[in-house]
Amino acid sequence: MHASLVPVASLLVILSSSTSDARPSRTSLAPVTPSHVSTWAPPPPRVDNTIVKALVRAHRWRNMLESNLFASVRELAKAEKINESYLCRVLRLALLSPSLIEAILNGQHPNDLDLARLLKSLPVEWDEQQRLFSGR
Repeated sequence: MHASLVPVASLLVILSSSTSDARPSRTSLAPVTPSHVSTWAPPPPRVDNTIVKALVRAHRWRNMLESNLFASVRELAKAEKINESYLCRVLRLALLSPSLIEAILNGQHPNDLDLARLLKSLPVEWDEQQRLFSGR
């Protein structure tokens, strides 16, 4: 058996090849973490604060409408001093599935999911939302 150390980024990789009469030569990789480098861990999840703020607004506005603080979306938009169309698009976020909301709040949503994509037309069914945003 022959082995050699090859530095790859901050790891050392042991390349070893073995031969025997019965089998041809093969090379295997075995990562070795040097003592001065901490063990590798995946990067912490990144919470998209823009989406989180929009979710909070959506639920706040929904509660305001359901509690009859405002008689219509138009009145609410006027009171909030924002465009009625924008308020309606954000308000739809209150219909997101609980599992998708949880993934967003934990920073575990798909990387390609951003607020612009969420503000487009959304399916009402939670299963359809999962399929749309998980790529399945």
